[in-house]
Amino acid sequence: MSIPKDIRFKVFWRDGFTCQYCGRKPPEVILEVDHIVPRSQGGTDNIENLVTACRDCNRSKNKKLVAPALRLEELKEKSKQLQAFIEYTQQIEQSYRKMVQAVIDEWHQKLGYTPSASFTNSLYYFVRHLPLSEIFEAIDCVLVRDPPSEYQAQRYFYGVLWNKVRSRTGGDTYGRQSPEKPTGKDA
Repeated sequence: MSIPKDIRFKVFWRDGFTCQYCGRKPPEVILEVDHIVPRSQGGTDNIENLVTACRDCNRSKNKKLVAPALRLEELKEKSKQLQAFIEYTQQIEQSYRKMVQAVIDEWHQKLGYTPSASFTNSLYYFVRHLPLSEIFEAIDCVLVRDPPSEYQAQRYFYGVLWNKVRSRTGGDTYGRQSPEKPTGKDA
């Protein structure tokens, strides 16, 4: 019985796509999942009993009990940390979804209509880079301007938000710092 693909890739991710016997990585080798305690000796398909091995190391092991470079306890700890990291990122994404919904609710309340799906998708960038208070201020800027159409309201809103992002990042919308401009003799 072979290990399901999703389990294999969880093991590969956990082990950094590195053979735990010899340290080689793709594309130099083809990786497989190996049982630390072989099935023939009572080993299970539980993820804590699985380890990443290159095809050469896995074939040469030949159902012998060979300790990989990482001990079983280290594998268990890596597995727990990976699960904790996955839960952490899911919580962050859920937080972003709640913030986007708060912006949509505020937009609907103040402008009287629900924005489009593409508008909603674009909000994820801004909630990652700006506090909600600044995004709400941008909605208020749209109200003051009183644009004639939904399209113009959304464009103006994005313009305000992009300016806020640029002012926070020194002009770069990807969060990188812009190089300092030379002054004095160097200019």
